[in-house]
Amino acid sequence: MDYETFKERFNIKLNEQQEAALTNIDGQTLLLAVPGSGKTTTLVCRVGYMIYAAGIDPSKILVMTFTNAAANDMIERFVSIFGDRYAKQLRFRTINALCRYTLFQYCDQHSKRMPQLLEDNSGLLFKLYREVYPDYPAENDIKSMQLGITRAKNLQMADDEISKVRIEGKRLKPLYDAYQEHLSAADQMDFDDQMVFAHSILTQDRAFLSQLQDDNPYILVDEAQDTSKIQHVIINILASKHKHIFMVGDEDQSIYGFRAAYPDALMEFRRTYPGAKVLKLERNYRSTPEIVALSNSFIRQNKNRYDKKMFTERPSGSKVRFLKCKKRETQYGSIVSKLLPMCDGETAVIYRNNECAIPLIVELMNSNIQFRCRGMDTVFFNSRTVSDIKKIMMSALQPYDFSLFWDTFSLFNAHVSRKAAYNATKALNKGKHDSVWTSLYYGDDVSRNYKDRVKMIAGELAAIRKNNNALDAIRRIRGMGYKRADDDRVFILSTLAKEGESIPAFIRRLGEIEQAMKSMSYNRNVPFVLTTVHSSKGLEYDNVIIMDEISPIFPDDRANIEEERRLFYVAITRAKNNLFLLSYDDERQPFIDGIEKHVSLKNPDGHTRESGKSPASNSGQFAVGARVRHQKYGTGVITAIDGDVVTVRLDRYGVKKYSISICREKGILTLTP
Repeated sequence: MDYETFKERFNIKLNEQQEAALTNIDGQTLLLAVPGSGKTTTLVCRVGYMIYAAGIDPSKILVMTFTNAAANDMIERFVSIFGDRYAKQLRFRTINALCRYTLFQYCDQHSKRMPQLLEDNSGLLFKLYREVYPDYPAENDIKSMQLGITRAKNLQMADDEISKVRIEGKRLKPLYDAYQEHLSAADQMDFDDQMVFAHSILTQDRAFLSQLQDDNPYILVDEAQDTSKIQHVIINILASKHKHIFMVGDEDQSIYGFRAAYPDALMEFRRTYPGAKVLKLERNYRSTPEIVALSNSFIRQNKNRYDKKMFTERPSGSKVRFLKCKKRETQYGSIVSKLLPMCDGETAVIYRNNECAIPLIVELMNSNIQFRCRGMDTVFFNSRTVSDIKKIMMSALQPYDFSLFWDTFSLFNAHVSRKAAYNATKALNKGKHDSVWTSLYYGDDVSRNYKDRVKMIAGELAAIRKNNNALDAIRRIRGMGYKRADDDRVFILSTLAKEGESIPAFIRRLGEIEQAMKSMSYNRNVPFVLTTVHSSKGLEYDNVIIMDEISPIFPDDRANIEEERRLFYVAITRAKNNLFLLSYDDERQPFIDGIEKHVSLKNPDGHTRESGKSPASNSGQFAVGARVRHQKYGTGVITAIDGDVVTVRLDRYGVKKYSISICREKGILTLTP
């Protein structure tokens, strides 16, 4: 069957770039597919073309997907276009599933016992964490360690490389070694080990490899940019005999670096597969020209990428617009009252991580607005930072509670040793000392350099006790030298606290919010969606609202800036008709500030955003008690002025000192209204 007959029989309607991808069957091909370019349709139609036009046995075609959901979606699409005649012979599998099958076949042929799959390793890691490290892990600590182990295996790290990895200040290697020793002793493997073992088999047993290669002469790979290093190596080994490999991906949409995605494999495709073709799908069927133009100009700032010219033939639509907020904490009410009424059709609020959405969820619940969440969890409530803040609050209310003191004394930069803490509890005189911290101050175990800091902490805890105000307590804890004061979870707690709310009432309400979130029902028919960028991947919405593009959250100052830029690119390219960007006077926003140079942004009310001005600046004089905004570190209050030196207690970064003359000269520190 020739291509024209194939198109007519199955009603295939593709553009020229899609047709080129469809008909290049033999050899090695990389297809670069921009957002909304119909790459899944192209891939499914290519499979149909291989069977009906090229006469390839469907049982010899292997399609590898990133997730089981993607595999099921492709099967459904194939059946909807070509019927179910060959559907059962085709193999749409995740790479993990292929590796598990490989391991099963090998063990069966060689009469070997296959290790038992450990599907959930969180309990084991919790137990080993307690044995390896001296402290009690929070839920997010375990998740971070899980990701660290996954990265190590997927990136094929050597022991010396793993030794250099630190997660939340802790060396990964001791836990990694203890974990692997346990798996070996128990004859178990985790999901990542399936790939490690499969790779070992394929590199050591040539006869078995040849058999597997002959079973899979035609290999197609979806979402190649999200594939890890060890997965790419396995794919290359499988394709090395028959050399029929077709990869679909887009390095601009690689956002799973934390899970060891390896987009470099796309950039190195021609080197890995000499003589390979690189084709492109550049037409975007999803978004308006305004959104496409913004997306193009933004992602071109990345250097490690292919040159692609994304375009659309959709008619012109609304300008990209933004909502300007004086403070970040005012955005939640503004989203509900200003933006949602403007949105027709399916609308998504997109953010960096699930924690960002919690204040918005509370606002929506209070406003009785229906919504659904994608991938939401409640790790926030059990995180180390939230646990710390609650314990510090309760320690302030119960100043003689030794247990709470022991849990919190090391959370401040006061250089208090365990010996000093112990002696303070022993020397406590309840008639003379109003707290264990006061006893610590009057003891002899704290160096002179830190006496004043201990006194300050004791005084602030006494103020928290006297006021019994949750919001005031959070603000004071931020300025006391709490070691995680710059964690965004502290800000989120401050947005959840109500004015005048007592500490016990606030802690109870946090538990109520957690339970409410756990019991939220998921209704696919509700058109309003809350989602992280990662959970939005592969989806599209009529309207997209992007919130919390603020440093150091988004972009993450510790992460690869190109991946951070790709993350924002994925977020904005989910929008079909309308894109809203939230802007804040009291935060640093590298991406949105950069976008302003490329496009004319307008407020939802039609007013153009002013360019090149410091939104919170004025020409007044610095004075103790004045609110100020630092160009990089956000807002705070002046607590002291000594000559040319101003001391500022920043809301998120604690106490810092600056030169007044330099601040004025360079506009670094400005008064806020």
